[in-house]
Amino acid sequence: SDQFSRGEDAPLAAGMDGALRAFLENMGRIWEDIGLTPEERGERVSQLVHFFQEVFRNVEDKEAMVRKRMQGDVDVAEARHAELLGELQISSDLEPRGQQPLRARLALVREAIGRLEAHQAKVKAEQKHAELRKALDRVTSLRAMIKEHS
Repeated sequence: SDQFSRGEDAPLAAGMDGALRAFLENMGRIWEDIGLTPEERGERVSQLVHFFQEVFRNVEDKEAMVRKRMQGDVDVAEARHAELLGELQISSDLEPRGQQPLRARLALVREAIGRLEAHQAKVKAEQKHAELRKALDRVTSLRAMIKEHS
């Protein structure tokens, strides 16, 4: 909790603290109006704690799945990047993974893939152009030979 109050998550911690404080004040008034005994209030609080723990676990599980899917996306992108490097027979232009957040790493790898795919398309176009040039040279040579013999 203390790390949340100091870092970039401080607004979340402050919001949660405020929401919890307001909730407990409202529940206190409602329970007072109902006339709950301290034991009944304790039982209700215990039920609420269990409920909120379950909610927090569900949220944590969902966020963990987001992280897992994003890690999978990074792994797939890095594999594609490595594949392109192998096809083009060039060395990597990416920094090592390091401690980058997954979103930043994915963007970096996708950008590198874009550059490599553009380079690959250029290489393929140049190869096709060279093939067409060869074919044209053969046709020109055959025409000259036919012309000579006619």
